[in-house]
Amino acid sequence: MTTKTKTKSQVVALTQQLIAGTAKHLTGTTQVQLVGSSFTSADITAKLQSIVTLESDVDAAKAATKAKLATQTASMPALRTFEVRMSRT
Repeated sequence: MTTKTKTKSQVVALTQQLIAGTAKHLTGTTQVQLVGSSFTSADITAKLQSIVTLESDVDAAKAATKAKLATQTASMPALRTFEVRMSRT
């Protein structure tokens, strides 16, 4: 059996489907046995939501970093010129 690597968006989409399925099929269930442990539907949903939240937080952090780098690239030439002029006085 081969395993395909999933993209982040595929992981998030699958996770959201699992959350929806948990809400639809496990809401009335008190405990579910998964990977050798018992979980409530709320536990399952919380763990799955953590995946979605972490991916979203990482994407937001990457976007913020990219924006800061663009600002730095645009601003640094003038600031370096100012710095050089200040050091000559």
